[in-house]
Amino acid sequence: MSNCLILDIDGVMITHKADGEKPAGNNKYGPPFDKACVEVLNNIIQQFDPQIIVSSDWKEVMLYDTKLFGEVFIANGVLKGPDGFTPDLRFKYHLMFDPFQKKIKTREAEIKAFVNRNYDKNIVIVDDLPLFFYPNKFIQCKADKGLAQKKVAKSIAKIFGNS
Repeated sequence: MSNCLILDIDGVMITHKADGEKPAGNNKYGPPFDKACVEVLNNIIQQFDPQIIVSSDWKEVMLYDTKLFGEVFIANGVLKGPDGFTPDLRFKYHLMFDPFQKKIKTREAEIKAFVNRNYDKNIVIVDDLPLFFYPNKFIQCKADKGLAQKKVAKSIAKIFGNS
């Protein structure tokens, strides 16, 4: 069974301060990925060689272009770019008024649609949003620590190691 990492960007690769503010400074592609998060992701790539699927809103900004998004990953020091994206299902919740709940419901629906079509993969979902619909596959990280949060890397290794 192949490994698949469904990855958010903001709060996972780009960490936020406690007040929600993103780090100062931009590279060519926007706010830089946190170096500690890049190191963890590179270790995961080297150890488990997962397919990387982006669930972040960044996929819309990058026009669902894996080549362009790959440039972002490489420019930030990641060993490889993403292999694809969760589907775009924003239309499904366009009438919701609460923007935070709309974002959560949309992200959940997009990830569920991907997982349902890729049931043969060993999947790990990493996000800073509270998405608890796949408790054995989901790891929530703190937005100020992202992927570098100690328990996150250990949890990913545990799930991928059990495939």
